[in-house]
Amino acid sequence: MEGDHSLLFSWGRGKDGCLGLGVMGDKEEPMLISKSIDYEINQISTGKEHVMLLLEGKKIYTWGRNSFK
Repeated sequence: MEGDHSLLFSWGRGKDGCLGLGVMGDKEEPMLISKSIDYEINQISTGKEHVMLLLEGKKIYTWGRNSFK
């Protein structure tokens, strides 16, 4: 995968889509997130049921439970 600098992998507890893989369920090994990210990732923040990426140009990607408590 030489030249691909924005590959993103995910694993762990997969409840409510929080792994970003498009399927529910836990993953014990890293899986490539298929969504292509065309921007440099500046920061990643994770919570119990969500993930947020801060990208160059102040763009934000999020996924997970999709509710606010």
